[in-house]
Amino acid sequence: MMKRIPRLSALILCAAMLASLCIGLSGAASAAEKTRTTPVVPRLTVGGTSAPAAPPCFRVDATGAEYTALNAALADAASGQTVSLLRDASVTESAVLPAGVTLSLGACTLTVPGGVTLNAASGRMTAGGSGKLTVSGAVTCSSREADRLADEQVELKAGGSYDGFVAPAGAECYRIARSMEKSMSLNLNDATVVNYYLADPGFASAYAVVDGVKTPMVKEGANWYLAVRTCLPEELGQEITVRPVGVDSAGVHRLGKANTISVRWYAEQLLAGTTWHSSDKAALDRTMIALLNYGAAAQRYAGYQTDDLANRNIGSLQSLMTVYTPESLDAHRVDRLEKNDPQGLCASTSCLPGGSLALRFDLALPENIPDRADLTFRVSYRNYNDLPRTIQKSFAQLSGTDASGARSFEVPGMAAADAETNVTLTVCRGSTAIATVTDSIAGCYARTYDTEALRELSDAALIYGLSARDLFYAPVEAELDQYELPVIRVSR
Repeated sequence: MMKRIPRLSALILCAAMLASLCIGLSGAASAAEKTRTTPVVPRLTVGGTSAPAAPPCFRVDATGAEYTALNAALADAASGQTVSLLRDASVTESAVLPAGVTLSLGACTLTVPGGVTLNAASGRMTAGGSGKLTVSGAVTCSSREADRLADEQVELKAGGSYDGFVAPAGAECYRIARSMEKSMSLNLNDATVVNYYLADPGFASAYAVVDGVKTPMVKEGANWYLAVRTCLPEELGQEITVRPVGVDSAGVHRLGKANTISVRWYAEQLLAGTTWHSSDKAALDRTMIALLNYGAAAQRYAGYQTDDLANRNIGSLQSLMTVYTPESLDAHRVDRLEKNDPQGLCASTSCLPGGSLALRFDLALPENIPDRADLTFRVSYRNYNDLPRTIQKSFAQLSGTDASGARSFEVPGMAAADAETNVTLTVCRGSTAIATVTDSIAGCYARTYDTEALRELSDAALIYGLSARDLFYAPVEAELDQYELPVIRVSR
């Protein structure tokens, strides 16, 4: 029979065993403290292996909550709140900034790799100091709100796109540079020439992307220059998208903001402003209105975009057109045609209705004309400023290849202001003149309006030409030989 242990002895034994256990635990803890040198990092199990959890990249400032993914932070941000980038990071999923939410890059770099879209159309992005947004691959970082990033803070890698521009493949660096100074003007030649200028801060070269086509710019004084388009009268309302790009000495392409311009927009800016010499403002206004009226008449004549006429916004300003009206044109619509052409070499003259405001001599030069390949054709006139103009062509340089011998000599370089100028074509065999024909743009319009649409076009063209002549004949501008209108800043 087992003996019973006295109660007091049992208590003493239990106490001794407990004390021994506590001492053992204390010693183990002490040993662990001596060997632990780094804190334990929570680990993420992926595919059977452990990896450190990624540190947070984004913070919703209003709540202090931190996130590893941008979309998670945006989902918790309310309108009026800011999501801040805590360190250099890369977006892994496409994201759209909610309305009223700001994504602040601070001084960090956010990279948007290929296949990912970061759209700031509803919210906005900001950056400070050395902060930067780098995009590469098939990426869209949209729209005007992204322009809140400062100069040079958006960098494109190969294939990266921004505001419609896609960086081509290669090692070049492209940065958005919105502080560029850009301007435009018009030349009122036979067709309307749209001039575009980029102020030069020291670029090694420059080019412009015009409606998606890359075209080199030419250095002119303190600017880089490009004639971006020569517009026929029916095209005055057509918008042209121009993005200037300056290349610095380090080879960095600095992308200016794309501008959408048109002849109509430019004319309306002059009408609304006080640019140019105040004494000529009335003449300038009449010329701009006449130009847009001419464009609208050409559209109606050609049936071209008649739902968007060039003069759609003129409205009450039409009341300024009191100097020349269709009813007062008879004194200017004079047939000036004179011919000394025994062989009938010049069949007719015309004004290219619906095309550029230019004079054309239509020639009949069949093969039986002796030595026709050796003939020379010379056009001469004195412009409104009494400056002589002479253009000479050989038979091979004439327009047209018709087997019957039909050819034409289109007179280049005439301006709207030369509408009443007499132009003489002389045909020579060697040094001997065998035919002369004299005509004018106004004279052509005196003969060629057999339809109401053509009559409207000829009236509008003649009023435009006379208004331009009055404008450029102003004594203060007597030296303006290229018919160039004021240069104005472009920021749209």
